[in-house]
Amino acid sequence: MGLQKWIDQQLRPDSINDSALEARLDHFPTLKMSSPKLVDEFPQPQVAARREGVSIEEYRKEQQARMQEVMQRIAPRTATRI
Repeated sequence: MGLQKWIDQQLRPDSINDSALEARLDHFPTLKMSSPKLVDEFPQPQVAARREGVSIEEYRKEQQARMQEVMQRIAPRTATRI
C-alpha cells in the first residue's frame, strides 16, 4: 500500500472498508445498546439481587457459579486456539 496511500486513507476514514471489523463486532450486541437498555439488562448487583428476591451475598455466589460454568465451557475452545 505504501506510506503515502495509508496516510491519505487515514485522513479519509469513510473510504476505509470496515466490513470485516463490523462483522466481528456483530457478536457483541451490547455495543449497540443504549445506556438505559444496558442498565436494565445489566443492573448493579444490589438491584439485580433485589429483583431476584435474594441477598446480595446469594446473588454474588450465583454469579460466581455462572461465571465458573461459562469458563469451564469455553476453556477447551480457547486452549485449542493458542
